[in-house]
Amino acid sequence: MKKKKSSIAIIVLLILLVAIGIGYAAFGDILTINGSATANGTFAVIFESVTDSGDNVTAAIDTDKTILNVSATLGFPGDGVSVTPVITNSGTIPAKVKSINVYNNGTEVAFSDADITISVPTLATDTLAVNEDCEFTFTIEWNEDSTLSVQKTVNFDVVIEYEQDTTPFSAEATHDAH
Repeated sequence: MKKKKSSIAIIVLLILLVAIGIGYAAFGDILTINGSATANGTFAVIFESVTDSGDNVTAAIDTDKTILNVSATLGFPGDGVSVTPVITNSGTIPAKVKSINVYNNGTEVAFSDADITISVPTLATDTLAVNEDCEFTFTIEWNEDSTLSVQKTVNFDVVIEYEQDTTPFSAEATHDAH
């Protein structure tokens, strides 16, 4: 008899659980959200303008605005000049500056001259929003310990290397209770 009562109790519990499940399903709804997202845009960081420190240096932006051509004539060891360009994100996607590269004119070979030091700032953490500008200054110096005694002319190109800013999206879905 005890066995029969416990079997009946189990059956009643199972029927009750099924009834609760059916009741929950009958009063529950499923919300389905369909949609799509399309990402497109332009990606461009350009030289907008440039200012140099005097008569001994010329800096010109090429027609594509992607290369800064620099020519500096230094008079003696220890002489130097500075150049201040402004770069702009003219695209529609935020851009992160990776590096400022200095190349021999018309090549992608890194500039190298034992008598000259070109110092550029690190902009690797700078992100340019759409239409945002960034001004920086770099210097060209004739090393003081150089044994050359005649004026020295150097020519080089400056190119900005950049990539898409991939900072993760940080907003959260919310709902205001009524």
